[in-house]
Amino acid sequence: MTVLQFDKNMARLTVDTEVYSREAILGAAYTFTDRCFVLLDAPDTHQLQVELKGRELLEQSELELLAGEFGNELLNQTLRQEICKQNQPLIEAVVSRTIGSALGPSQAPAEIDLSELEALELDDEPFDDPLGIAVSWEDKYGKNKKSPKSDD
Repeated sequence: MTVLQFDKNMARLTVDTEVYSREAILGAAYTFTDRCFVLLDAPDTHQLQVELKGRELLEQSELELLAGEFGNELLNQTLRQEICKQNQPLIEAVVSRTIGSALGPSQAPAEIDLSELEALELDDEPFDDPLGIAVSWEDKYGKNKKSPKSDD
């Protein structure tokens, strides 16, 4: 990345697309759209020109800082791409398993084993319920309460 020039309120950089991928440059440019105006141009087949223009008037030192941060973001984006490329099989496996789980089983449901339920001792004896959680809906709110009809 070379800085071509600093104009009034603008830093113009030229980025070599043989060093940084086009996707990394676009990703870095996107992260700066909330801080400044970003203009892209392709003056050569192996170069992208990036113009970072301040939303308000910036001093020379602020423009230099902005250009330096853009260079750092280019490195971040390049590293993210490499990590994604290296972990692509893992990412695809996780995504397909997640989507597969959301769709449900793809085969006929297996027989459910109810043997554990048969072993439970169920009786009609009352149990301790100090918080009153086991109260039925009808006991709590009354049976079949009808709402008054509104005259429409």
